[in-house]
Amino acid sequence: MEETYNYYVKLIAEKPYPTAKGIQTILDWSKRTDARKANPAQFIQASIVEKLDKQGFIDGLYKK
Repeated sequence: MEETYNYYVKLIAEKPYPTAKGIQTILDWSKRTDARKANPAQFIQASIVEKLDKQGFIDGLYKK
């Protein structure tokens, strides 16, 4: 379990801000043609992550 955790923890961003590239990946997986043509930027809403980041909550998760 620890080995698996150590492998995957390196692949995940510490601060999970949404990105246009990530949203585009999800849109590309869609079976709907109109979704695949959508602008990924219109789906990005980072205010919750920003608020948690500014409050120091995210950084606090990584303190030992």
